[in-house]
Amino acid sequence: MPFQMDDSSQPQENRGAVNATAASHTNDDGDTIDLSQIGDFLLRGKWLILGGLLAGVLVGGFMSWQSLPRYESSTLLQVELKSPMFALQMDTEFVSESRGIPTEVEIMQSRMVLGRVVRELQLEVVTRPLPAPLLGRPLAAESPLVSMPGLGPWLAPYAGYKASVEVATLEFEGFWSEQAVIIENLGDQRFAVWTADGETRLGEGQVDERLILHHEDGQLSLRLHELQATPGARFQLRRRSELAAISDLRSRMSAGEQGRQTGLVRLSMSAESPQAAAQMANAIANAYQRQHVERRSEQARATLAFLEQQIPGLRQDVEQSEQSLVDFLRKEGTVDLDRDASRVLNRLVELDTRLTELSAEREELLLRLTPEHPQAQALDRQMQRLREERDRIERDVGRMPATQQELLALRRENQAATEIYVNFLNTAQELEIAQAGIVGSVRIIDPAVAENRTVGAGAQRTSLIAGILGGILGVGLAFWFHAAGRRVYEPDSLEHHTGLPVHGVVPFSPLQRRLSREARGGGKIPVLIEVSDDDAAAEAMRSLSTSLRMARQPDAQSHVILVTGPRPAVGKSFIAINLGAVLSQGGARVLVIDADIRRQSLDPYLPEDHRAVGLTEYLSGSASSDETIINLGDTQGLLHVMGAGHLRTRAFTMMSSPRFDTLMEECRGRYDYVLIDTPPALMFADAASLARRGLDTLIVLESSGHKMAEVEETVRRLRRAGGRVLGFVLNQYVPASLGAGYHGYHGYSSYRYRYRYGKHYAKRPG
Repeated sequence: MPFQMDDSSQPQENRGAVNATAASHTNDDGDTIDLSQIGDFLLRGKWLILGGLLAGVLVGGFMSWQSLPRYESSTLLQVELKSPMFALQMDTEFVSESRGIPTEVEIMQSRMVLGRVVRELQLEVVTRPLPAPLLGRPLAAESPLVSMPGLGPWLAPYAGYKASVEVATLEFEGFWSEQAVIIENLGDQRFAVWTADGETRLGEGQVDERLILHHEDGQLSLRLHELQATPGARFQLRRRSELAAISDLRSRMSAGEQGRQTGLVRLSMSAESPQAAAQMANAIANAYQRQHVERRSEQARATLAFLEQQIPGLRQDVEQSEQSLVDFLRKEGTVDLDRDASRVLNRLVELDTRLTELSAEREELLLRLTPEHPQAQALDRQMQRLREERDRIERDVGRMPATQQELLALRRENQAATEIYVNFLNTAQELEIAQAGIVGSVRIIDPAVAENRTVGAGAQRTSLIAGILGGILGVGLAFWFHAAGRRVYEPDSLEHHTGLPVHGVVPFSPLQRRLSREARGGGKIPVLIEVSDDDAAAEAMRSLSTSLRMARQPDAQSHVILVTGPRPAVGKSFIAINLGAVLSQGGARVLVIDADIRRQSLDPYLPEDHRAVGLTEYLSGSASSDETIINLGDTQGLLHVMGAGHLRTRAFTMMSSPRFDTLMEECRGRYDYVLIDTPPALMFADAASLARRGLDTLIVLESSGHKMAEVEETVRRLRRAGGRVLGFVLNQYVPASLGAGYHGYHGYSSYRYRYRYGKHYAKRPG
C-alpha cells in the first residue's frame, strides 16, 4: 500500500507539485505494459541474470562432460507384408496376411526376439569402469588428470574408460547380497577380485582361466576372456536377470518404417562403443529374421502333418468306392449313363470335391482362429451355398431310374474320392519340396557397421539449454529480490509510493570517486563543480537548485534546509556541499553547517587548518560564529562552511541547546540559504530534533540502496517530529538503459554534451 503523507505540513507550492504528481499516477492505465520498465528491471538484475546464465552454462558443460558419449548404429531390413504360402490348390492361403509394419516392430521388440540376443551376447553380464568420486564418471588412461603428480595415484583405479574387458563366465551360487564383484587389473594378464563394496579381497585370477572363489555362504565362478587396461584400473562386474537385460536392450533400440508403405524398417541401437552398437543391432536383425523363417517353417510343418494325417483315410475311401463300382457293374452288366446323367455326375463330383476342400481348409483355419472369426464365417457361408446346390441336384437325380441312380451315386463317390486324394497327395509333395527352401519374408538390406556417430543432446546443446534455464532462474531470482525488497530504483516509483516529489536525480560521478580517493591521505576534496563544470552530476545539482528555489516560500527571508538520509554513506554531505556551491554561483549567500558531529562528514572538504574549530565549539560557547565559519574559497566569496569541530560528546544535548536557535536566528539574517548536514535519521535522533523546529527537510537516498519501507519510516519519523519534508534527492543514480532517467534527464545531459562540443561529439560520446 503506498505511503500517504499529510499535505497540511507541506508548503503551498510543494503541495501543488505533489498533487500534480499524484494525479499523473492516478491517470495512468494500470493495464498498460511499459516495455521500458521491463527492460530497466532486467538491466537492474543483470548481474543475477548473468550469474544464473553463467552458472547454467557451467553446470550444463559439467553435465555434458560427466555423461559418457553413446554411439548409434543402424541396420535396414525389408519386410514383406504379404506372405502367400502353399495353398491346397484352392483360392486361399494357409498363412494370414501380416498386419503391417507396426506389428512387425512390436515383434522385433518382443521378449521372444530380444531374449535370444541377450542369451547370445551374454548381456546379463554388465561390465563398467568405476566412476571417479565427485567427477561422477570414469577417466581415460590418457586423461591429464590421471597424469597429474598429486591426483594420479588417487585416480588410477578410475582410469578404466575405453578399456577392453570381456567376461566369458560369471556365475553366482548360494547367498550373495548383491550379484556383483569388482576386479582390479594387476598387469601381466592377472587381476584381483573384490567384493561389490571394494572392502574385501576375494582372490586373484588369470585371464582365460576359470576362477572359483568362496565368500561366506556363496560361490563365484569367473573367467575373463580379455583384459586390456592400465594397471590399477577397477571394473564392476554385475549379473542381472534376463528380464532386466531385455528391458535395457529395448530402451536402447528404436525401430520404424522408412517412408510410407515401403516395407523397409530402420533398426537403430545405441551403446557405449560403436562396435557394441553395431554388434547388438546385427544380432537383433538376425534373431528377427530367424524367427520369421522358423515361423513359416513351423506353419509348413503343421500343414504337412495335417495332410499326411488325412491321406491314408482318403486312399481307403478311393479303394472302397472303386470296389463298390466294380461289384455293381458285375451284377448289373455293362451300364452306361446318358449325356444328362453324365453332366449331373460331373457337377456333383465338383461340388463334393469343393466341399471337402473347404471343410479341410476350415479345419486348418480353426487351429489358429475361432469359429466366430470373419474368415471362418465366410467359409461356412460358402459351404452352405454349395450344400444347397448339391441337395437340389440330388432331388433331380431322385427322378431317374433306380439303376441309373445307383450307378450315378457310385461313380460320383469314386470320382470325388479320387480327385480329393490326388489333390492332397500333390499338395503334400509340394510342401515337402518347399519346406526345404523356406527363406522367410525378412531380408537384411544394410547390415549395421561401427560408426562414430554419437546420440543425445550434445555438449553445446546441453550447455545452451542449461544456460537458458539458468538465465530464467536468474530472472526469477531478480524478480523475487525486487518483489521482496521493493527497493528504490526509479524516481517515478518513489513518488508514486510516497506521494513526495523527487527534486533531483544525481547520477553517479566517476570524477567524484577519483577525487575522494586522491584525498584519502587527509587531503582536501575540491568541490566537484569547481573541478568540472561539465560533469553530469554538476548539471544535476543545477536542476536540484532550481527545484529548491521553486519550492521556497516567497515570503521567507532565508531558507533553512536539513539534508539527511535514512542511513550513512548515501552521499548527503556531497549533496550539501555541492548544492551550496551551485546556489552561491547563482548569487545567493549560502552557509553549509556540518551537524553530523559524530562523523564530521564535511571535514574532507575543508582545509586541514580549519577543521579544529566548528559547530561544537560554538554550541559549547568556546568560539563565536565568526571564528567557526570559513569561506570555502569560491571566486565570489558567497559559499561559507561551518565544520563540525573536534568535540564528539553529548551530541544530542548540544543540538538541543538554545545556542543552536541563536545560531539559526543569526544565520537567517546573514544568508539566503542555510544547509544543515545532519546525522542519519533512522540511526540518531538529531535530525528529528532539528526538524522539530519546523525546518524544511531534504532526504537524500542512494539509488537501489534502500527498501521502500525504510524510506517510508524515515518520512514518518521526521513528520512526527514536526518537520516539513520537501522531498527527495536520488543520489548515485545509474540509468538502467540508454535514454532512461528521471523525466528524460539522461537524454538531456547527452544533448548538452553534444551542444557543447559540437563536431567532437562523435569522438567522445556522452
